[in-house]
Amino acid sequence: MDPPYDHNPREQPGLEVVPSVHGHGQSLPEVRADEYANSSKEAVITNSSHLVHDALLTSQHPPGQPELASPRQRQQNRRLWIYIGSAVAVLVILGATLGGVYGSRAASAASGSGTTTTSNATSSGSNTTTTGPQPIRPGSSLSVAGWRKPDNNLQTYLFYQDPQNMLKYSRYDTSSCSAGNDSSCWELPQDIMLADAGTPLAASTILWGQQYNAQIEVFYSAIKKLQGFNLSRLNQTNPETNADSVVDKGYPTGPDTRLAAYWPWTVYQGSTGELFHVRNKLLADTLQPVSDWDNGNLGIPAMNGSRLAVVPTSTNFTRIATTGGYAVFYQNSDARLAVSIEGLSSSDLHLTPPWSINIPVITLPRQAPLAGFSVARTGDANQRVDTYILYLDAEAPDVNMLFTNSSSGQPQWQTARPAALRGVDPDIDLACLTMPASPAADGESALPIGDELETARCYFQKGGVLTEVKWSNGDWVVGGAVRMS
Repeated sequence: MDPPYDHNPREQPGLEVVPSVHGHGQSLPEVRADEYANSSKEAVITNSSHLVHDALLTSQHPPGQPELASPRQRQQNRRLWIYIGSAVAVLVILGATLGGVYGSRAASAASGSGTTTTSNATSSGSNTTTTGPQPIRPGSSLSVAGWRKPDNNLQTYLFYQDPQNMLKYSRYDTSSCSAGNDSSCWELPQDIMLADAGTPLAASTILWGQQYNAQIEVFYSAIKKLQGFNLSRLNQTNPETNADSVVDKGYPTGPDTRLAAYWPWTVYQGSTGELFHVRNKLLADTLQPVSDWDNGNLGIPAMNGSRLAVVPTSTNFTRIATTGGYAVFYQNSDARLAVSIEGLSSSDLHLTPPWSINIPVITLPRQAPLAGFSVARTGDANQRVDTYILYLDAEAPDVNMLFTNSSSGQPQWQTARPAALRGVDPDIDLACLTMPASPAADGESALPIGDELETARCYFQKGGVLTEVKWSNGDWVVGGAVRMS
């Protein structure tokens, strides 16, 4: 039970009060000209599916004339290759001779002792070694965003990096599913652009305007600055890839930063270890996205390289977009899981916090992967959410779950060890889908986050395969492997 507290409708027991350090102007929408009506939020870079961001390339070599060898050099090279070839031939003959001798001796010894030799190539299913090009980089950052289309089909975009450092996405659409075959819902992956190895990713969905005009906003870090791009025209076979205006801001990120986002908020770690957030300066009257941003220091010291999870604290986008509209889960300097809701003491707070941040004591492996999502709390008059957080176990290759149980009225934090989340790869990331919300705008009514837990999906690597798990009948079930080729 939470301790007694002074009666204040804007605070709940156990909530961490983090002062707002950027004043009123940071959190409130800004009035700007309606310069993005009926158009993409950002300018399109190119229609190519192979985009290369110059700032991301680890090395650049301008083209030049090939360097030719002189005749004297060519003659010396030929002699050198003759010598090398002769030496190799001698070694091959010698190796074959010795191999035959020792091979026959080994066979004779095995026969005489009655033992049978076996190959070490055989391995168990949990330690299968794959060969050839792999479709995803081991330990690749993962992020997912999605929406429910006007035809009511679910569409999601899963972002990751392949071993050649290409950022990619795989699109899932329930309109493409074959009965009983979840893998058939996935389209072939699409290339986006080259990036530094291990680039952190964070994706979220923008809904605004006619038929909610969905766009996917993706943030990443490069050259120690926050970067971003945008996918629009999602109804097309190949959505357009747009440069994002956040690039122009040059917000500095820490060298080991991770990212997490739920529109219009993005959280990252600065060079001092403190957490920062970025918020789109939505138009005040319509909450329409614009090409300008706010930035603020949350004053939260986190473990260097802490993974992050951002979840909305309300189902109502008008409240999500203001102070206290999101919670960030992170790993503190004691390696424990922690959570904060920014600005709870602010006079700009316009929501009832959904739950206490007095979570159970959970010690995590260093830089342990985190992911989370929120769903509407059924029948809640204050439009609060229930929240689910996935994290890597400290002692076993399993993913555990921290969640709020509000069945008794007052939400309580509980933990679980779902069977479908066990036996994951040692170097993984986690990603979970929170459905988007939208304000009433441009002829469309407001769209809140729903209470359909069955839309929940999370992703991680298991056995070298990118795996999806879904919520079904009160538990997680494996939805199948993400189609990668």
